[in-house]
Amino acid sequence: MSTSESGDGRPIHILFVGAGAVGCFYASRLHHPTKNIHVSLVCRSNYPTIAASGVTLETRAFGLYTFTPHAVFPSISAAAAATSPWDYVIVTTKALPDVTDDSADIAPLVDAETCVVLIQNGVGIEGAHRARFPRNPIVSAVTVISAEQLRHGYVRQNRWTRISMVHLFNDLGGLKDAEAHTELELQQIRWHKLTINAAMNPSAILSGGRGNADMVLDADLREHLRGVMQEIWDAAPRYGEE
Repeated sequence: MSTSESGDGRPIHILFVGAGAVGCFYASRLHHPTKNIHVSLVCRSNYPTIAASGVTLETRAFGLYTFTPHAVFPSISAAAAATSPWDYVIVTTKALPDVTDDSADIAPLVDAETCVVLIQNGVGIEGAHRARFPRNPIVSAVTVISAEQLRHGYVRQNRWTRISMVHLFNDLGGLKDAEAHTELELQQIRWHKLTINAAMNPSAILSGGRGNADMVLDADLREHLRGVMQEIWDAAPRYGEE
């Protein structure tokens, strides 16, 4: 499968649900109107700004540029009312299964031909989507990106960018930082990122806002971080991931 123009010559429409730093960054890289690939966004509080002015991106990898989405929507229901079907629905919101069912939220956007792409942290996030959309492709992806939305409609990429996904796209969507993996490898990557986030993020807060590089230089904190990571990694086989 390729993310270039569809086989029958019609345009490809991609919708990002989640217009934070990650969503805006990857949406901007996939948007190629000259190749008939059109990317739209579902926004929340930043809707008025992005609808009026697009997204300004200050990046280390691609310079400073403005991304003007094909369309901008204030809600999923508004996007579902669009006349063109969505070929890809890419979810870049935080996965909070105890709070909301993302598969139910995006259901109005998904038809028989839609491919659902999940660029989210966590493990086991694919299950609800597989159950709700048994005949649709479900693409799982994990990204490591240092990016932040400094204000509505302004995103800064600070350092690295990498995205790992399953072997589905024959050209990986033209994303030069994309890495293809088997399904098993991808689940291992998910657990690896979980160990880092679960150890580093709360520890940074509890230690008064210390950065990752600073924490690992502290002998006591380094021992603590290693212990948290090992505990989470040891839980993976019990979850069913060998």
